[in-house]
Amino acid sequence: YLGFEDSNTYKNFFINIFSNPMVSKDEIDEIKKVIPDRVWKQEYLAEFLDGQGIVFTNFRQCINNTPEKRQGDVYYAAIDWGKTDSTVLTVMNQRKEVVDIYRLTNLDYTLQIKLLAEHLNLWKPKVVVCEENSMGTVCIELLKKAVPYKIKAVTLTNSLKKELVEALIVAFESSSITILDNPILLNELSIFSCEYNPKTQNIYYGAKSPLHDDTVCSLFYCLYAAS
Repeated sequence: YLGFEDSNTYKNFFINIFSNPMVSKDEIDEIKKVIPDRVWKQEYLAEFLDGQGIVFTNFRQCINNTPEKRQGDVYYAAIDWGKTDSTVLTVMNQRKEVVDIYRLTNLDYTLQIKLLAEHLNLWKPKVVVCEENSMGTVCIELLKKAVPYKIKAVTLTNSLKKELVEALIVAFESSSITILDNPILLNELSIFSCEYNPKTQNIYYGAKSPLHDDTVCSLFYCLYAAS
């Protein structure tokens, strides 16, 4: 684009959403409210951004280690299963305040199910969202036999991951979620990145190998459960 600025053969044009007479200011304002700032700049303002970058920028301002426990609170849980990494259970209330993060590492799945069931019984969640990918199907069936709570299985495609990650970005940007001061979660949030593929025009989110994002995945599943 910039390379053609001084060309006598080609001409470049800059057009963003404000150039479109078919989109009203009210519509633009609504769009901006519900999408992440990075996506707004790239997809709607037509700004050229770096091919990859850090995703979450406001999460440290959303730390609350003492969420208030009120009578009648409803809890939502989510599990990201781990094979070579950790299995993570996250619990939040209806105000989207994270109240618990429970990690299990290097344990066989039979023991994991037992420990997860004991932990879920502490909160009695309204629903438990579980990743169905890979070993998730077997683990979900075992968990259904171990607890009486509603289990919602989710198959994580790239498009769904994009949707869930961007919902979490918006939650942090609007301070509509609080998290615990958990060093593993904070580290994984800080290294979680995105990469734009110009060929497919898709954005891919995740931690770069060999880094992990188990607590982040469990968190965005939990936000999905509570929304």
